[in-house]
Formats: sequence, structure tokens, C-alpha cells
Amino acid sequence: MKISFLSSRGRGFTPDFAVLQTTLRKHLPGVRFQRFCANEISRNPYYAEGMKHKKAQFYQGAGHIICADMSLDAQVGQSETVREKLLVGACYDYFFKAMLTREDNPGAKRLRSFMLHSHILNGSPFVKKVLEACYNVGKIPKTDGVCTPFSWDLCQKERREKVRRECGYRFPQIQENKVLAVIYSGKKKTGPDTLPEPDKGWCTLTPEEGIAPHLLLYLADALVTNDSYMAASFAATKKPLFVGDYSDNWFEKYVAKHYPDYILPSSERFQELLAEATQNQSLQELLSYPGEQNPTEAVLSILL
Repeated sequence: MKISFLSSRGRGFTPDFAVLQTTLRKHLPGVRFQRFCANEISRNPYYAEGMKHKKAQFYQGAGHIICADMSLDAQVGQSETVREKLLVGACYDYFFKAMLTREDNPGAKRLRSFMLHSHILNGSPFVKKVLEACYNVGKIPKTDGVCTPFSWDLCQKERREKVRRECGYRFPQIQENKVLAVIYSGKKKTGPDTLPEPDKGWCTLTPEEGIAPHLLLYLADALVTNDSYMAASFAATKKPLFVGDYSDNWFEKYVAKHYPDYILPSSERFQELLAEATQNQSLQELLSYPGEQNPTEAVLSILL
């Protein structure tokens, strides 16, 4: 059996892919993997044509395709070996753009971005909601109630402890303190550059200190981010989550409109909000299903 990972919109080999590759290898002895993880979007016509050619080569002999986003295109129809085409429905920023656009214009046509997929894993109630409201995917079989693979992995105590041990020698402060992870993406708006300051017993870590953002989530006891993928992945842990007002992206706009209490207004109120967040988890419940069921089981039921 061959399983191919597809992400051609600049998202690379995602944490969801990494978890699935590890877990599927345990269940499928002899499985072969391949990947096409690039960025095919370019104004350079020669580069774009080259990516199109490489992608066509990828489809030939691809087997099952697990896709991160809207990377699947009509070229897949030219392959005689492709079987199931599964979308892992993670909360990327374009989903929030689609939902806000639909709310402003209820009569807009449904988007056709995912019509070529044979199955969809709805990793969260939000993804389920936005696909039903904004996309033409009505006849595609969908799996509900199961979080994304990365979200599930973040909920595994053994994995969290392993990453903490591996990072402990570089960041000794995490041994005796809880960790506040701060992960911002995109171009910062003008304004003061402040980070929330937790009380004694906490330490703050950011990717600028030399740790990959996805690894930070394994260490985090609370998260401040404007990155919808990171927020949704972390949401399954049910730990405190805040959205930083940083770049005015679509995720920030959606949360500001529907969940304004989660927008972090200033560092002065952070400790108060941190205490309140353990009681109010409505945003976490929107962004991820509980991390109790291993999504690999759902993927195997589709591929086998």
C-alpha cells in the first residue's frame, strides 16, 4: 500500500501528516509513503509550470492521498492508481474568511475547493459548520466527532512528557514552572510590542527562542496565538487559550466578532483572564473535537 501526503499551498509537511505517518506505519507493516509538500503558487510562470509538471508526476502511482487543504486539483483525474482522497479538515485561516464572507453575503455561491475529495475528516465543529455553509461538499462522506491527528497527539501524556524531557536541557525554566506559549504569525500591525506577563510559577516561551512552534504546544500549559491552526490544534487539550490581536487576520476577526472575551486586550489583565479561562471553554469546543479517540482509526477505516 502507498500513502501520499499532499500540501502544495505552502504549508509543508504538516504536524498532522507527521503524526499520521508515525501511527499508520505501526498499523500497516510494509506501507510506503511519499509526499508533495511545496508551494505551487507563484507569479513566475516558469516556476508555476514546473510545479504543475512535478505535481502531475506525484499523482502517477500516488495510491491513497491524504491532503492538508485545497491542494487537490483536476490533474488527479489523469492518474490510474489514485484511490481514496482524504481531506484532513484542520482550521486554517481561509475557513474563517469563508465563514465571515458567508455571514456578510448569505446568498454567495458555494465554493468548489474540495469537490474532488472522496472523504473528509471534520477535525472540529467549526470545520463541519463552515463546510456545510460555504462549500459544495454535500455528497462527500464525512467523519465527525474526531479531532485532527496533531490535536490527538497533543493530548497524549506520554508525548507531552517526552517533549518536555527533550527540551528540558535547553529550557531549564520549564522544569519548575508552567509554560505560557506565545506564537504569532503574519505581519504585525503597528503598535506596542508587548507580551502577556504571567505571575510567579509561569515562564513564557516563543519560537524566537529557537523552538519549533508545534513543539511549543506540547510544552504549553496556556497559549496565546493569532494562528488558527495552532489554536485549533491546542484547543483539544482544553487548556487556557487566548487570541492575540496581532495581524488582523481572518481568525482574529472571527474571534473578535463571535468570541471577544478570548481576545487578549492587554498584558495587565492577563492573570485575571488566565484564571477565567479555566471556566470558559466555548472557543476550544468550537475549534476541536475532544482528543479522546485516535483519528488514525478513522483514517484506517477509510483507507482499508
